[in-house]
Order: sequence, then structure tokens, then C-alpha cells
Amino acid sequence: MNWKLEQRRRSIFVRNLSADTTEADLRSFFAPYGLVTGVILKRDRITDASWGHGYVEMETVLNAKQAIKSGNGQILNDRQITVMRVRHS
Repeated sequence: MNWKLEQRRRSIFVRNLSADTTEADLRSFFAPYGLVTGVILKRDRITDASWGHGYVEMETVLNAKQAIKSGNGQILNDRQITVMRVRHS
């Protein structure tokens, strides 16, 4: 399998994050589903305000699938988050 395709399949999109959610919060939240290999929180370049979404990369495709299945609809920092597979064109 192509490495880039494999990497995409391990990436998940998380939205409806509270403004005070940190990368450490996301790592801790997804750690029960496997090794978190990367976290990106999207922020405004000028104000540094959170955009309310980010990306998490898991070690394996199986870990990513479990994180999506178990994490979607859960509460993180008083917000019900949406967790889904990253869609690529």
C-alpha cells in the first residue's frame, strides 16, 4: 500500500472543540484507542483563536477506526465532539 494513502487512513478529523482544548487534551482523549502519533489544532494565524477543529493521527488504521467509532459524540471539555475519517479529494 502507498505510504501516503496509509497515512491518510490513520488520520481523523475532530470538530466542535472548545476554544480551550489543547493538543495535550486531544492526545489524552484518544490515547485509550492506541498511540497518537500527531495532533494539529487549527488556529487563526493573526489572533491565535481556535477554529474549533483539528486533526489526530493514530499509529494504525485499526486504532483510527476505533477512535472514530468510540470517540464520536463523546464529551471533551464540556463539548460534544464529532470524530470522523479525514476526507481527501
